[in-house]
Amino acid sequence: MSLARRISKGATTAAVLLAVAMSASACSGPSTPPDAGSPPASTESATTASETRPSTGDAASGTRSRLRLSPALVADLEIVLERHAAARPAVAIAPVGADVSPAVIGDAEELIAWSTAKVPLAQAVVEHGGATTHRADLEAALTRSDNGAAGRLWDSLGTPGEAAAATDRALRSAGDRRTRTRSTIVRPGWSAFGQTPWRLDDQARFTAGLACADDAAPVRRLLGQVVASQRWGLGAVPRARLKGGWGATDDGYVVRQLGILPTPGGGSVAVTLQVRLTTGGLDEGVAVVDDLTSVLTEHRRDLPGGRC
Repeated sequence: MSLARRISKGATTAAVLLAVAMSASACSGPSTPPDAGSPPASTESATTASETRPSTGDAASGTRSRLRLSPALVADLEIVLERHAAARPAVAIAPVGADVSPAVIGDAEELIAWSTAKVPLAQAVVEHGGATTHRADLEAALTRSDNGAAGRLWDSLGTPGEAAAATDRALRSAGDRRTRTRSTIVRPGWSAFGQTPWRLDDQARFTAGLACADDAAPVRRLLGQVVASQRWGLGAVPRARLKGGWGATDDGYVVRQLGILPTPGGGSVAVTLQVRLTTGGLDEGVAVVDDLTSVLTEHRRDLPGGRC
């Protein structure tokens, strides 16, 4: 049976595919958050992937080469992209510890971060020595996507301008040289940082860098403890560390996810996903992200793992 027919059977088939793979080898906003809903937990499976050697940057010119992916992996991802074209899905992939630009599949338009912005915010708090002082709020913000806890973390960094600058420093230290955290509220009722535009490739660079940062251990640990109701998409991969973000915008409903996935050679790969639906909401977005994850699971041996 072709991949396209398997995908068309929806979430149930995706769970079956993950089980077959196993046999072969867890948004920022107001007090009523846009991500308050609890999407169904994805079926977990044991996933492994062989480590491949990514292309390296051009040392002479000082430029980074773009990561080259397995043609079979790209082809199957493109099947999902075509099937869900109305949702404008996109994927970015970057091996950790490699000086390459992330590979991007799909039309990765710049979208707001929603609760994925809680990850660099949490890292900023850790870098400011708050891992112990703000332990409860860090846990709530990262494992349950609690908006009140994230707001307290933001306030702990000083004025909105100071908090944004601290979050930007966390982004830079992990490899994202472009994103600038919003310090002012642009939509009444929503947090400033959650409305930050975050390009998918920049998010992948940050996620790959976070995987290797010595002082990011508290954040990585919490990303591995996301509650079951939010372990959709990349959460189906055992030992994945992840964070999702979702909510309505003037241009449609956005669902995003970032993750650090283990690969079979003992390495890791950063994966970021996004969709923007003009009709539908969280459930429909989760279904697309689940389909993308099914392909990543089937091609686990093609994922380019790297080491710190």
